[in-house]
Amino acid sequence: MTMQSTVVGADEVVAKLLGLGATINDRVFPAVDATGAQVVNDAKAHHESGAHSAGRYENKTTLLTNSMMSRTKADRAGVTSAASANRDYAADVELGSEDNRPYPYMYPALVGNMDLFIQNLKKVL
Repeated sequence: MTMQSTVVGADEVVAKLLGLGATINDRVFPAVDATGAQVVNDAKAHHESGAHSAGRYENKTTLLTNSMMSRTKADRAGVTSAASANRDYAADVELGSEDNRPYPYMYPALVGNMDLFIQNLKKVL
C-alpha cells in the first residue's frame, strides 16, 4: 500500500517555484525527503498493547511496522516522497476490511505532518 499527497499552493508560490528553474528539485528535495521520513516515523509510533482503544492497530509481530518506509525521488515532474507499508495486509489495517474495522496509521501521519512540510518548504524557498 502506498499513499501519496499533492499540495497545491497559492499562485505566488507557484510563480516563485517556476522562477527557480532547474535548481528547484535540488532545493526542494531535502524538505520533501525529511517530511516523508517523518510521516513514516509517526506512522510507526504508538502501536503498543492497548492501542486499539485509541483507534490504532496493536503491533503484535512488528512485521507491519518494520515494513514501513519512505522513498523520495526527483525527476522532470518534480520531487515526490511516497510512504508505504510493504505487507499484504497493510491496506486492510489502514482502510479496514469486510471483517475488521480500520486502524489508520499512514493517513493520520500524513495529515499530521502537513504543517511540517510547509515549514520545511519555507526554509528552502
